[in-house]
Amino acid sequence: MDAVEVPEEFDAARLVALLAPWQLRAIRVGGELTVHGDRSRTWLIHDGGRKFAAKLTFDGPRYVEPGLRIATAVDAAGILTGPPVRTASGELCSVVPRVGGRPWTIALLNWVPGDPIDPSAAGMQRPRSTWWLMLSAAGSCSAGCCTGIRRRSSCVTGRPVAWP
Repeated sequence: MDAVEVPEEFDAARLVALLAPWQLRAIRVGGELTVHGDRSRTWLIHDGGRKFAAKLTFDGPRYVEPGLRIATAVDAAGILTGPPVRTASGELCSVVPRVGGRPWTIALLNWVPGDPIDPSAAGMQRPRSTWWLMLSAAGSCSAGCCTGIRRRSSCVTGRPVAWP
């Protein structure tokens, strides 16, 4: 795999420009949510009263779109995820052209409130191959109010998700 130049600072105005294909009306960039080194960066996006996550992935769409399709299918099956928001032209994501380098991809995801599951947390260490099975099984908390890969912020138990 080629080395990827990861931008340390990413100007909010540039991010807003990259989100133009979604034709949002009142974009405000919140804080950066994650920094995954050489893979992606994610920011909280506010548009009026709605929240989204904008994910900039350092790969072209052909590598990103399969995961977005999976997220769409998982969400349609009732598992709490942040599925992609299609662009105004119906695309799952948008290409970020780069001079002298391979293109990147930006996607806008629906915001799902709650805390992401931390695979490194005590009791959550599992062989890498079992994570897909766990996500597809979509465990729930002991009260049954939380389902999927995020725990609802209003969980009545506050207990971690119990996996099969």
